[in-house]
Amino acid sequence: MFSEFNKLIKLYLTLLVTTATAERAFSTLNRLKIMLQNCMTQARLNHCVLTYIYKKKKVDEIDPYQIMPT
Repeated sequence: MFSEFNKLIKLYLTLLVTTATAERAFSTLNRLKIMLQNCMTQARLNHCVLTYIYKKKKVDEIDPYQIMPT
């Protein structure tokens, strides 16, 4: 019974982190679109969003193949 409850708590905590990451990404996208008044192409907007999301990492640490869609 305790192990079932423990698994449920871990799952719940994992979902919160996952949701926060997605919300942060959409919030960033919204800020960029408002700030730039939709005057850029979709590709440039994607690059700006990725740069903002991974801003705490050094350029050498970012693996472009990991973040690019397949």
